[in-house]
Amino acid sequence: VHNDAHGYIWTLGAHTAEEIRREVVPFADSDVARIYWEAAVGDLTFYPSDIGHMPTADEASDFMRVGDHTHAESWRKLRDDGIDPLRIAAESARQAGIELHASYRVAGFHFPAPIYDSWNAGGFYEDHPELLCVGRNGEPAPRLSYAYSETRALVISLLREIARYPVDGIALLFNRRPPLLEYEPPLVDGFKSEFGTDPRDLPEHEPQWLAYRAGVLTKFMREVRAGLDQVDRELERNHPTQVSAVVLSGEAENLYRAMDLRTWVQERLVDTLIPYTSAPNIDSESVSWEDPQTLEYFVELVRGSSCIVAPGMMPRHRPPEAVRRQAADIYGAGAKHLFFWDAAGGSGRANFGSMWNALRRLGHHEEISAWRMKGEPSLQPATSDLDVLGDWNLSYETPG
Repeated sequence: VHNDAHGYIWTLGAHTAEEIRREVVPFADSDVARIYWEAAVGDLTFYPSDIGHMPTADEASDFMRVGDHTHAESWRKLRDDGIDPLRIAAESARQAGIELHASYRVAGFHFPAPIYDSWNAGGFYEDHPELLCVGRNGEPAPRLSYAYSETRALVISLLREIARYPVDGIALLFNRRPPLLEYEPPLVDGFKSEFGTDPRDLPEHEPQWLAYRAGVLTKFMREVRAGLDQVDRELERNHPTQVSAVVLSGEAENLYRAMDLRTWVQERLVDTLIPYTSAPNIDSESVSWEDPQTLEYFVELVRGSSCIVAPGMMPRHRPPEAVRRQAADIYGAGAKHLFFWDAAGGSGRANFGSMWNALRRLGHHEEISAWRMKGEPSLQPATSDLDVLGDWNLSYETPG
């Protein structure tokens, strides 16, 4: 399950360690094996960092939304009181017997203005306009490019810093605000040198160009693995830090966004692949894997390797019967794990309602199979109408 590690603060506020633990505790008595807890978004960190900065928005005193004010106020309080949410979450997960994988939004260096201007202020994005992506039309785009070694080096330094926490893994969230690469000069010039053609003169989906561009993100993944291995050696860990990647709907869409998943698996650069949804363009509203055959690519991709696949369950909120049915179809297609984006937080799925009662037991495969054989009876909790409460007859109407 995933927690963006700031949505609950935006919605509810958090000034104490206990208010952070409450995001972990609901999963202790459940089938959940891992919490994917966001640690950083670009160089915006949800922990005290020597490299990035926390979202305290110190220069801001006026906010567009109540949540923005609550968010900044909470982070300032956490910082001033020396409370480290990432460490608290990791330790709470360990006490609950759950793995915690620190997650990172690779495209998180810039957010839409003007709401998040105070987040963007003074960061790596502002200081390095020369590292921007460049569109096919030659215009700069509001994101940093991984074609530049400076961008990758900054990210690797953050991941190494995060990996020093008591975490079980690092997750790279490629499902938020792609692309990471477009038509930057190093890519265009390199392609011209190797193939004698300007990629801007080719169709947008030209396989040779897509493969060339994907080589840059594969290089980044190798750098990630090497950086984490170095931390593991320094800390004398018995097991290597796991690497997860939340990716897109299928082979074509991933390659279009410069992700060569087959090479990642073959080179053991990733330990868990999490296709966010089967719908294109990161659509969170459509039902994912409605046709279980759409999972075939991922199941075959990891077959015979040490990598596992955990398909994302979308949309976020559904009746408990639909959640169970979706899980059963995914298991039937050959996947053995499930992934829930936004499972916690202010608008999460651990809401202690009927959907949560189904979600928390989705690891009980035999129970799900038996339920289907019985004709999929309702999973709604049994209720009965309350007629009398104390001396009050509830059928007695009192308008107004």
